[in-house]
Amino acid sequence: PSPGLDRSCGGHVHLGGDFKCPDFVAALFAELFIGFYAGMYAQPGDPRAGWYGKPGIYRPKPYGIEYRSPNNKWGMTTGGMELIGDYALRCARYLTETDSVTLQGTFRKIPWVKVRAWLLGSKRTDASKVLHHQINKEIHKAGVPL
Repeated sequence: PSPGLDRSCGGHVHLGGDFKCPDFVAALFAELFIGFYAGMYAQPGDPRAGWYGKPGIYRPKPYGIEYRSPNNKWGMTTGGMELIGDYALRCARYLTETDSVTLQGTFRKIPWVKVRAWLLGSKRTDASKVLHHQINKEIHKAGVPL
């Protein structure tokens, strides 16, 4: 890096398609499909977290959304890129292939407060691992195909 020119590669994920829901709902589903896995790459004390990484951050785009929550750590390994790419594709397919009534019903069943708590907390504690497991069970019970 050049002195005074601190820049980093973003971990943003672009999703496109004819979503059957509002953009903010698409961003929340991106938290389930992408944020849950990208969050495992987060580093404690990451200085980027002050600008990026807050749950639900997105930017509307003509083709869909730019999901801005993930940090860029997932893009530093082939495995991370493959994992997030796979879940981004699953998310886009779910949002474009699921009818709006089903999306609304599923949206109401997701424990969003728990999801946000996990995304904002440390990922390396035993309590965090238990919460992640509980949330995954509730997400599957709600019918989200993760």
